[in-house]
Amino acid sequence: EVAETANPAAALALLARAPLRFDVVISDLKLAGMDGIEFMRRAVKHDVRGFILIAALGPELRACAASVARGYGLALLGTL
Repeated sequence: EVAETANPAAALALLARAPLRFDVVISDLKLAGMDGIEFMRRAVKHDVRGFILIAALGPELRACAASVARGYGLALLGTL
C-alpha cells in the first residue's frame, strides 16, 4: 500500500496512525510549512523503518543532511 501527501503535517499524521506502519518514507528537504530536517526529527518518533532523502542540493549539503538523519536515528536508505 502506498500513501502520499505534499503536506508534512499530514504525512506525520499518517505516520502516527496505529497500527499502520510504513516501510519507507521518501521526503524532500524543501517542504511547505516545515523544513525537511524538522520533518525527519518528528518522523523518527513514529518507528519509520527506512528513509530516503531527496534534495536539489550539492553533494556536500546532502551528505550533511544525511548525517543529521542518522543522528536522529533514522535508517537512511539513500539520498538523491
